[in-house]
Formats: sequence, structure tokens, C-alpha cells
Amino acid sequence: MRDIVIRELRSLLLLLDELLNALPPYGPQKLAELLHETAESLWEVLEEVLKSPRYNSPEYVNLLRMVQEIHTHYLKYIAFSPVVSPPFEAFLPMISLAKSLNINNFALALLPSEAYNYGIEAYEDLWETTQEEIKNLCDSFGINIPPKPKGNYPKWFIEVSLPFIERRNALMYPLLLHEFAHLKDYNENIGQHIFKDMLPSLNVQKMSSVLESINSKDMLRKRVEEQLRIAQVELNFPQLPKVPSKVNRFTAQLLASWLEMSKRWIGEYVADFIAVRTAGLAYFFSLYEFARICSNLDNYSPTHPSFRARLSYLVPELKSMGYKICDSEDSISEILHNVIKDVDSRSYEPLDNPFYEIPYDFLNNCIPVIRKKVHECPSIKVFNDEAYKIHVPDWSEKISQGLLPYIGFDTNRMSLEANGIIAILNAGWEIYLTRLDDFCATIGCRDIKERDKALINLNDLLLKGIESVEVVRIWQS
Repeated sequence: MRDIVIRELRSLLLLLDELLNALPPYGPQKLAELLHETAESLWEVLEEVLKSPRYNSPEYVNLLRMVQEIHTHYLKYIAFSPVVSPPFEAFLPMISLAKSLNINNFALALLPSEAYNYGIEAYEDLWETTQEEIKNLCDSFGINIPPKPKGNYPKWFIEVSLPFIERRNALMYPLLLHEFAHLKDYNENIGQHIFKDMLPSLNVQKMSSVLESINSKDMLRKRVEEQLRIAQVELNFPQLPKVPSKVNRFTAQLLASWLEMSKRWIGEYVADFIAVRTAGLAYFFSLYEFARICSNLDNYSPTHPSFRARLSYLVPELKSMGYKICDSEDSISEILHNVIKDVDSRSYEPLDNPFYEIPYDFLNNCIPVIRKKVHECPSIKVFNDEAYKIHVPDWSEKISQGLLPYIGFDTNRMSLEANGIIAILNAGWEIYLTRLDDFCATIGCRDIKERDKALINLNDLLLKGIESVEVVRIWQS
């Protein structure tokens, strides 16, 4: 057993060494240092344990299991290290986007995935938690606690997952604002407060009516039961407690699912409104493009309302931010009008699906409150139509000419904190939607077959622009 523990720990240390060497030296290195020192601390503990007279097999078995879990958890970082490391500029948008939402003191890890999906996992005070685990481990064996390593470690360790094929696609980076907005929502309890405040408005009479309708038809009941099983997996439902005998278990599970779905959907809308206020048209267009690629504008799920519903609710928000929906002299407004026309081409209600009817109805009442609460967030820098007209044209003109958009032209008009990266992303969408033919001609792409080459060039220019903004911002600070 002793040899097995030693082998596992040495393997873990080698893994963390590789992680330390794989991550770019910008902020993720703090994560690598944390993990490396954690492993060294564990090693010190286990060396003491191996000398301890209190050694016995069950304790070693538990210890070995813990080491193996740590080992397995961090393998995923190494699996993608060749992808994470070379496109160094891919980290800069993530860092800038997080800071644009006033999220600071974090370490960041990028996890490109084969699944076409975006997501975020955030761990608060990871180092302190790990230290507590080491202390408990030491106490259980009656040995001295190893000295705490010196250094300021980040409050947050953030894992950002994104589609592998989109890891260098700057046009889709606005979607990551939605993911960071979830962390902001969690920090400030925006969605939780809205859910608690709005819970009394839940239409109990309608819930009774829907339940009666479901129970009156066998086929419908079976369909809802299947959706309920899927929902409990996707929502990570724990085992439900015992319910009073007078309450049907199916009814209790359905009511619990409706409440949890409503809570999750509120979180999605909060993140949407934060993202669209922060990035403006760039977020709206990227969300529409994502829905179009996924080919599911109308699909609801236990964790997400439909894309059509989400986009429809964002239209009034864009109008309140001053964006014009149709203007014959403004091509981007005309395209926005066409996109909205497509979104509004059919109802976004979950027709003929009573499983989603109650959360949908509840969220309709919550939307005005969600908008109001997001508007009241003082740390959100709103990229409205006025900001668009001030910041985007300079970037758009430079990039459309195929020029590297380094800071240096008219810097008095460029906001390097938040508006820099947001302006670049909006300029990218403006070129992609309204000036791509001119851009193709500028860089020498003569026909449609070379369109992919033009998009690669456009992305390279956008990433260089983001890099220059971030470098100057760091230099100024």
C-alpha cells in the first residue's frame, strides 16, 4: 500500500509540473502554482503519514482514493494543453470580458470541447478550501500541518468551456459574456432575489388546471413523465424528500421541477440582459448565429428557455439602448430588422407542451423585474447606440482595410477598459454582416471559395486588436 500511495503522488506531482509548464504566463500560472504547491503540501503530509505509528490500511485506502480523484480531475487540463497554450491571444478576450463585468482577482483555464456549447464553472477560494482539507487530513493522522506557502492566490478559479472549432472565432466571443454574467449573477444574487420576490405571483390556479389536463390524458401523462425524468437529470435533482400521503409523488416532482426550472430560466435571462447591455449588437448577433448553427430556435429545455424567446425579449432592450431597428441609410440596422423579422416569424410560446407552460408563464411576469434589476447594476458599463457610434467606426474602418488595429490612432476616443474589446467585437460583426465583400476584395479573396480565408484573416485582425487593447490597458495600469 505504501508503494502505491507514493507512486500515485509522484504521478500527481509530474502532472502538475506539466500543467505548470503548459499554461500561458498571464493569470492561469497562478492556478498552476496553486495546484503545484497543493501537491507538494500533500506530499509533505503523506511523508509524515508514512512514518506515523497510527498507520492502518483503511486510512491509506481513503488517502489513496483522494489522491486518485485529484489526479483524475486535473487530467482534463493536460489533455487540452496543446490547444490552450498556442493561441495565447484567446485568453485576452476572456480576461477583458470578465473585467468588463467588474470580475477581478481570478485565474482562468480554457477548456475547448468537442460539444458545441459554452459554459462556465467557478470555484471560490480554492486555495483556502484545499488548505482546510490538508489541515483535516493532518489532524486525522495526528501530524504537524505543513507551512502555508507564501503568495497571493486568486479568489476565483474560473473554467471556461467553449466549442473546440470556435476557440479562435472572435465573432462568437460575445457569448462568453453570458457565461461570465452567470458568475456576476451568483456574486450579487440578482436572480435569487428576483425568484423569491416573484414567487407569490406564481399562478396557482393555472398550475392546478395544467396538472388536471396532464392527468386526464394517458398519452400526455406518459410524455410529461419522460420529460420529468430528463429534467431531474439535467437539473441535478437530489432525491426528493418524503411527501405527505395526500400529495401524489408525480405531482410533487412536477411542482419541484417547475420551480427549479423557473429559477434556472431567470438566471439565463439575467445573464442575457447583462450581456446585451454590455456588448450591444455583438451579443444579439452572436446569440442568433449560435441558435442558427444549433438549428433549434424553438426548443425549450429544463435548463434553458428557447432561443426564440430569449432573442425576442432582448429586442425591447436594444430599443431602450437607442439602437434603430430599421433605417435604410444604416445597413447594420437594416440587417438587425431582418434578423428580428426572422425571430418574430412565429410564436415563441411552448405550444402543445404543458411541461414548459408554467415556467414560461411565470417568466413572462418576471421579465420586467429582471430588466429593472439589471438596469440597477451600477458596475455594468452599457454599450448603447451612442457608444457604438463613438467607438465602432474607427475600429471598423481600420480592420475593413486589412490593417492591424493597434492602439495609436485617435486614442483619446478609445476606451481601453471595457469599450475597447466590445467595440472591436461589434466592428467585427459590422464587417461580417455588411462589408465582407469589400473586405474580401481588400485582402485579395476573389470568389466565394475563398470566403473561409477571408474569415480567418478577419479573426486574426480582431484578435490582434483585442491583444493591443489589453496590452495597453496593462501598461497604463
